[in-house]
Amino acid sequence: MSNIKLRFHLAQGPNFKHWQLKVDEAVSYYNPDNTSFTMQDVTLVNNKSTARKIHEGANKTVCAWLRPKQVQVNSLNLNDLNQAFDSMLDMRKEGTLVQVMYNPREFPHWVDNSGNNLDGRTLRKAMTIGKLIYAII
Repeated sequence: MSNIKLRFHLAQGPNFKHWQLKVDEAVSYYNPDNTSFTMQDVTLVNNKSTARKIHEGANKTVCAWLRPKQVQVNSLNLNDLNQAFDSMLDMRKEGTLVQVMYNPREFPHWVDNSGNNLDGRTLRKAMTIGKLIYAII
């Protein structure tokens, strides 16, 4: 199993609404406004019982993350943003491009833009642009 975890950090504090990247025991935070991630072989992990409780009204807590086998951290400025969108469009040549989302208040599982349950699914490629995740399935 991969020793890499990427998730969106929602705890109050200086890293609120930043990407949290854990590699082994090292933890780093990245502002989604100026960072993009490119990932390979990404498993969508979800703690279903915790997600179900949140869906039913419990307070939010960590219950889902991305587990890529490889991750590349990319700086993102206006020129890079155009390049990131070009890369995303190039990904369409390799399979079906979908937006992947997770919000246990709405659905207690990972979903694509068609509402399909993606829990446990491994995505060939994925990338973030801002807070959004796009993937080839």
